[in-house]
Amino acid sequence: MIALKQHQDAAVLRVLSRFLEVRDLLGVAATEGDRETARRSGCVMLEAPTGAGKTVMAGTLAERFSGVEKVVWFWFAPFSGIVDQSKDFLRGQFKGLRVRNLRADRHPEQARGGDVYVTTWASVAASNTEGRKIRQKRETMLSLDEFVPALRERGFRIGVVVDEAHHGFKRQTQALALFKVVLAPEYTLLVSATPDDKELAEFARELGVDHPAREVLTRAQAVEMGLVKRGIKAVAYLADAAVAQIVDHEMTALTDGWRLHNEIRGALASAGIPLVPLMLVQVESAGKGHDEKRVKEKLLTLGVPESAIAVHTASEPDPDVLAVANDESKEVLIFKMAVALGFDAPRAFVLVSSRSSRKADFGIQVCGRIMRIHRRVQGRAGLPALLDDGYVLLADPDSQEGFVQAAQKIDQICAEIGSAQTPTVIAVRVGDRMTIQKVGPEGPSLLHGLEGSEPTLASVSTWLTGRIPQEIADGHYETNDLFPSMGARPATGEEDSSSVIIKSSATKTAYPAYVPQKTYRYALRSDVPRFLKTHVLPTEYDGLAEDVVTAFYFSEPMLLAGQREVVQVTRKTTEVFSGDTQRERFQAQLSHRQIAVIAQEMLFSLDGPNPDVIRNGLLQKLQAAYQRQGIAALTSDSEPLRHALALILATFPQALRTAMKQCLNRYAPVKDTLGPLPEELLTVEPLMPSERNAYRFMPPDLNTWERKFAGCLDADTTGVVKWWHRNKPWRLESVCVPLPSGKAYFPDFVICLAGRKRGDGILLVETKERVYDPLAEEKVEAEHKFYGRPLMLTLENERFMSVRFNPHQRRNELDRIFSLDWAAGYE
Repeated sequence: MIALKQHQDAAVLRVLSRFLEVRDLLGVAATEGDRETARRSGCVMLEAPTGAGKTVMAGTLAERFSGVEKVVWFWFAPFSGIVDQSKDFLRGQFKGLRVRNLRADRHPEQARGGDVYVTTWASVAASNTEGRKIRQKRETMLSLDEFVPALRERGFRIGVVVDEAHHGFKRQTQALALFKVVLAPEYTLLVSATPDDKELAEFARELGVDHPAREVLTRAQAVEMGLVKRGIKAVAYLADAAVAQIVDHEMTALTDGWRLHNEIRGALASAGIPLVPLMLVQVESAGKGHDEKRVKEKLLTLGVPESAIAVHTASEPDPDVLAVANDESKEVLIFKMAVALGFDAPRAFVLVSSRSSRKADFGIQVCGRIMRIHRRVQGRAGLPALLDDGYVLLADPDSQEGFVQAAQKIDQICAEIGSAQTPTVIAVRVGDRMTIQKVGPEGPSLLHGLEGSEPTLASVSTWLTGRIPQEIADGHYETNDLFPSMGARPATGEEDSSSVIIKSSATKTAYPAYVPQKTYRYALRSDVPRFLKTHVLPTEYDGLAEDVVTAFYFSEPMLLAGQREVVQVTRKTTEVFSGDTQRERFQAQLSHRQIAVIAQEMLFSLDGPNPDVIRNGLLQKLQAAYQRQGIAALTSDSEPLRHALALILATFPQALRTAMKQCLNRYAPVKDTLGPLPEELLTVEPLMPSERNAYRFMPPDLNTWERKFAGCLDADTTGVVKWWHRNKPWRLESVCVPLPSGKAYFPDFVICLAGRKRGDGILLVETKERVYDPLAEEKVEAEHKFYGRPLMLTLENERFMSVRFNPHQRRNELDRIFSLDWAAGYE
């Protein structure tokens, strides 16, 4: 048997003490209400981080308590794959417990105190085949629903242990019904790693327990006992915006993880510890084997022996994955995210995660896989500092946020929680009657737990006199008042006259279709030109692809970028519990596949020119450029040359659009709009007036942001705004601007400003909410050859901010607060 450490033993003793109190209360309980109150007080949540020995403590508690109380235990594991592991552990470590088979051993006459049935909620739910078999009576054996009452008739009480409790009941209505109706345990131990308070409260309500007692073992105590590692270091790889899309973050994390794994293996050997560490690699759960295959191929390229790699494809922990965790011929285990819950690998120091998630629960589950200290390492003094921590290497840098939140969630649990807010249950004698009372933070709950969840007139009367008053039995008084003299009223069956009844005043009269009798006319202002200037996009693109190739310029940095094999990124290491952060430069791998995809998307994003013509032309032009530099490896139409072009296009995405933009000046000339602005607009309803609109009304189809901006224009008192017009798309009078990709763009507003020197004083304005997506970046780069670049605005903290493209960060960013003072001079 495993000897408990100090904090473990103290926690077990405190829970054991509570169970003993509940046993004594049950011995004097006189009514079913009293027994139910006592049972609820026998529900304890044991919280401890992964690796702190929750299973050992639960088993010890069950064994010790079975020595003083006649209990049959039902032990619920979170997954069917670890039921056998739990049985073997209980059978091997706790001689005072007898592991039974729920499918074959449902004979109450053979039961004895300390019997343990290990199963899962799914296995006993009536919604599946196995559950139906267990819940049905056979000729030689009782059903589970009959077995439990038969045990109680023989003087046994029921105990339940739920491993990973806050996960076990989720979405399992049958499990809750089984727990509350069939088992109705007198003693319940809910074992969990760091459930949050909201989740715990919801879970307790589902179980019908107002305030479950909480026994907490903190991470600091687990570290002090030498059971879990001192810290967890989360490593992310941060790339500059110019190369972020072409970095193979997964390969970079795997390379770094294998290097770290070998360093740890060497440190263990140097310390004389005969242990082969295990590197875990976690892939997405939703994949169909493609992720595992891809990761394995990358590991093989790093020189990892194929015989040392294990791949687990099941969606839940099972004996296979548990066997791999202990098989020291395996140094790498590739597994799915779903296995992270309920799967422990004490050999693991390094975990590489290719999953994208910012959730704290994801961080908790991943941390749990590598927190445990292997028994061969426990108690060793003077070990290298490298062995003090676990290491999580993240292919998705944004996931680091989830690990910091996870650490805060793990560390926020303090030992004092255990007794705070947990009600005390006591036996009280009133006259010759004994009742069970709950004493919470607000003091004693008078007459608690008699009949139903709240004291009622019927339950109080029964408790005081042993009978129900006749007037209540006859239904003359409602039973939701505590005493008749304090508000009881006759039960008439009619609506209470004080009830508020809301009646609809709407009529159902049907009116004939509306025929307008009046037309409202809004004339175009005299100072607004009938024709505006627009780019006319071409219908024929002959020669455009060749012109784009001619305009494309391969700069010296581009030629160098095409030859690179790795890029420099920042390796950010965060100790998730302390928050300490270190940064260092690190060489990251390139993703050839991602580079090819981005280059292909760039070529096909151009509207009009033939992408194959552009690709072949750029390959010839790039080949000539490298020939001039004397680079022999890239002097023919080969795969290296195609990769170099793809790498250049992916690294410099603006280069192709810039060449296209230059060519469009000739293919999409500026002309008068295809049609004039209407002399007047007709409506059948009067519209809200607008002082400076081209038609002196507020267009009814403006969205919230557009209406707010139009209001700013109308509110001008300086005379800067002469007039403004809503530029609707794809109309004869619409103003069109070609995007760098060749697509059409219609800015929201055409504004005439006093003092603006360009384009007859006209400025184009676009109001946009999502300013960081690729389309918004294209719009910021667009230019009208007569009116100039459209101004993009976004609403930030109730103020309009201008947006500009940052060529160094390769993304849009907020520039300055919009003001009419500088709008006229915007270029």
